[in-house]
Amino acid sequence: MEVSLYIPCFNTAETLPFCLEAALRQTVRPKDILVVDDGSTDETSQVASRYPVRVIRHPRNLGLSAARNTAFKDLDAEYIAAVDSDCIVQPQWLENLMKRFQGPAVAGAGGRLKETYAWSVFDVWRSRHMRQDWGDEVCAPDFLFGSNTVFRRSVITEADFYNENLGSNYEDVDMCRRLKSRGYSVVYDPAAEADHLRSDNLYSLLNTFWKWHVAYYEDQRYYSDMDRFVYKIQDNFGLANRFFSEDTGTRNHFLLYLDFLLAFHHTLRDLSFFISGGNRKPCDSGVADGWLSFLDLDLFFHLRKSAPGYSTLMPRSTAFLHNVLALQLVSGRALQEHFEKDFSQTVCRHLLFSVCGIDDEYLAGKVMRLSAADRPWEELCAADHPYLVKEFLHNSLRGLRLWLAQLKDRCAGIEDILTLSARAAGQVWRL
Repeated sequence: MEVSLYIPCFNTAETLPFCLEAALRQTVRPKDILVVDDGSTDETSQVASRYPVRVIRHPRNLGLSAARNTAFKDLDAEYIAAVDSDCIVQPQWLENLMKRFQGPAVAGAGGRLKETYAWSVFDVWRSRHMRQDWGDEVCAPDFLFGSNTVFRRSVITEADFYNENLGSNYEDVDMCRRLKSRGYSVVYDPAAEADHLRSDNLYSLLNTFWKWHVAYYEDQRYYSDMDRFVYKIQDNFGLANRFFSEDTGTRNHFLLYLDFLLAFHHTLRDLSFFISGGNRKPCDSGVADGWLSFLDLDLFFHLRKSAPGYSTLMPRSTAFLHNVLALQLVSGRALQEHFEKDFSQTVCRHLLFSVCGIDDEYLAGKVMRLSAADRPWEELCAADHPYLVKEFLHNSLRGLRLWLAQLKDRCAGIEDILTLSARAAGQVWRL
C-alpha cells in the first residue's frame, strides 16, 4: 500500500527537527514527505529544507484546514498520513496504522498522543482535560484526533476536502463525521504512539481549549441570539463543575484554580465571539486601551444618572474590553465576599492576560479595589452605556453568585483550596 506523509506547520522551527527525524525513521517508509508551511514567520521553511522532504509554503497563515487540503491536493499516494509538527512518532507508528485498513469501508486510522511535558500546572491540566486518545483498546471512535492519522486519499476527495471555514480547530471532528455519514468508519489504535512536545502557559492553554469547542457551539446555534447565548454561559459553569468533580475526585487540588478560571475565561471569549459576529481571533488589547476603557467606565458610572445618553469617546474597537472590565467590577464584590482580596485581584489579572493579552498588575489591583468600594456596580447591568451588553453582565453575575454558593456547599474549605491552587498557577502563568 503506497502512503505519503505530510506535516502541517506554523512557526514550529523549534520542534520540527524532532518531528522530521522521527518521520524518517519509520519502519514503513513513506513514498514522500511534504512539509506544508502555513505562512510561518520564523525559520520553519529553512529548517525543513535541511531534510530530504518537499516544502510548500503558503504566502500567509490560512489555518490548519487549508494546510491539510494543500497536502491532499498535492500528494498522489493512495494513503495520506499526517503528523503535527510538535509530535515525535514512534518507529512503528505508521506500520501499526496501516494494518488497520482492513476493508474499503475503513476511511482512516489514528493513534495515541502522549504528553511529554508535565512540569507545570498548565501541562498537567492539559494532559488531564485535553487528552488526544481514546484509551487502551483498539476501537471505532466518534472521530480521530488530527495530531497523527492516516486517511485514504480518495475518501477525503469524495468528501470535498476539509472545511477551511473552521480554520485550525474542529476540522478533524467535522471530517470524521462527514465520512461516517457516507458509510465509512475510522479506527483508533493505541499502539500507534506519538509523543507531544507542547508546553503551555495560561494564555495558550485556555485559548486553545476554547477554540477546540467553539465550532461545535456555533453549529448548535448557541451564538444566534441572546436567549441561546445565555445557555452557553450556563454551560461554561457546568463544564467547570465537571472538571471540579474530576480533579477533586482524583485529589488533583492544584488544578482547581484553572477549572475555576475556565468558567470566566470561556464566558468572556464567548462574548467576544458573539458581539464580533464570529471572529475567532484572540482579543488582544494594549495596556493603554485597558486603562482608558477603565477610566471611561468609571466616568460613566458617575454620570449615568445626571447625564443620560452618555456618549463615550472610546472607539468601537474597545467595546469588548469595556465588557471585560465591567464584568470584573460587577463581580468583584461577590468574589471578595468569599475569598481574600488577593485572590480576586489574581483572578482579574489572569483574566486580563488570558482574554485580552494585558499584563498589568496595577490595573488589576485598581479594578478590584474599586469593585470593593461602596458603589452599586451592579447597576452597570441595567445602565445605558453604548458598549455594555447588559443581558450578558446580568446573567453572568447571576450565574457566578449561584455557582459560588454551590461550590461552597459541595466542597468544604474550597476558598482555601482555590487560594493555594491560584498560587501554584501564579508562579508560572506567563512561562
